[in-house]
Amino acid sequence: MTIRAVFFDMGGTIETYGYTRALRLAATPGIQQRLLSAGIDLHLDNEQLYRVVSDGLERYHQWS
Repeated sequence: MTIRAVFFDMGGTIETYGYTRALRLAATPGIQQRLLSAGIDLHLDNEQLYRVVSDGLERYHQWS
């Protein structure tokens, strides 16, 4: 199979869903593992990575 396109929905234009801090924090180890498998080690624990991602998302929402 060849990927011909990649589509991103940034900001819930197409899909919106509820989230809580607990749900996002529970997903953080998966993000951490993805980054590590790509050779990206930010030297952050899960709580710190959660905060970095959440802060970035908040800045994006303020910008957009």
